Amino acid sequence: MIADRYDAFLFETQGDLTQLGVDKQPPMRPEGKNVLLKAIAAGKGFVGCHCASDTFHSPGQSDKNQDAAHIDPYIAMLGGEFIRHGSQQTAWMRVVDNRFPGFNYEVQGVYQERIDGRIKFHTYVVQA
Repeated sequence: MIADRYDAFLFETQGDLTQLGVDKQPPMRPEGKNVLLKAIAAGKGFVGCHCASDTFHSPGQSDKNQDAAHIDPYIAMLGGEFIRHGSQQTAWMRVVDNRFPGFNYEVQGVYQERIDGRIKFHTYVVQA
């Protein structure tokens, strides 16, 4: 099985990977998603980059809370689901240790996500 060849998986992805995407790469076979989730559950590593929570969305309206039975298994594994970008805003932050490499970038964002089926807001702000 192909998942056996890897120790971890890194997702920089969006959308339903079992469908042809805008990159025109071949889609994942539907059983591939189950293989991926089983491999992670068995101890393989998983790294989800920024947009990983915008992958394999749960069915239903994105602006409504969902019960556990209707959360996509990938989203359940990930622990949260991207819903939308909120309004951009000015924010202040205090850096207590500027040795962290992530502080080399200027990134500002407000995101609305669904965590455990409940809609929540998260604000991430980094200023160089």
